Amino acid sequence: MSYNTSVNVSGGTKIVSYFAAADFVSEGDLFKVYDNRRGYDYGFGYNRINVRSNLDFQLTKTTKFSTNLFGSNAQRTVPWDYNDQDATFWAAAYKSAPDAMRPIYSNGMWGWYQPRDADVPNSVYKLAVAGSEKRTTTKMTSDFILEQDLHMLTKGLKFKANFSMDYTFVENKRGVNDMYHNSQRMWVRPDTGEIILEQPELGTGLDAIINPIYWEHQAGSVNTGATYRKLYYSMQMDYTRNFGKHEVTALALFSRLKEASGSVFPYLS
Repeated sequence: MSYNTSVNVSGGTKIVSYFAAADFVSEGDLFKVYDNRRGYDYGFGYNRINVRSNLDFQLTKTTKFSTNLFGSNAQRTVPWDYNDQDATFWAAAYKSAPDAMRPIYSNGMWGWYQPRDADVPNSVYKLAVAGSEKRTTTKMTSDFILEQDLHMLTKGLKFKANFSMDYTFVENKRGVNDMYHNSQRMWVRPDTGEIILEQPELGTGLDAIINPIYWEHQAGSVNTGATYRKLYYSMQMDYTRNFGKHEVTALALFSRLKEASGSVFPYLS
């Protein structure tokens, strides 16, 4: 299930005008969720909230100051250590016949296609025991703009200054690490009804653990490679004036951009 909701307000006075908005998005999972009997929720999901605030101050008849602030917090839920190019969890939709096995049998054991597991995977099982990782992306942007009409010096002359800062931070590896803790699985031969287990007897007289619960909770860490920061400022003079049928325009601009991603040193442009 997915849904989106938003709210915004606007208004002001002769001196100040404002606009504020908040937006929330939630995307559910396409997979049916089974009880993995391991004590944690798994699957895919996405939640995001955006908040924006714009303020315009008319300081004098010729001077205007504006602030634009924006913040976003988005959280993805994925299997532990998931690679966005990994198609493992979708493979069964293209490879597995619906009668090859049951995703999970009535005795609680996960299904397994003994003749050719690699070509007929049980994606439901792979997702259920893959752990759960939260990846959070936080973005903040800010703009401060000063506009000054300089018609008192000469008609058509205006000055504008802009100062902006943008930041992006990403946290990952927060959640349940359940890698390499495979469950015992079974396959039922369709011609004889014989039950074949994936993991044989261990040689100790003991059966393999049907559903090992060895997962660990991880506190999360900052993904320094995805960190982004930007500083931008500019000043410009604009001149526009008509002389009869002739129009004269001029622009003088100075700008500086300083940005960096990950652990690299900031560079100017």
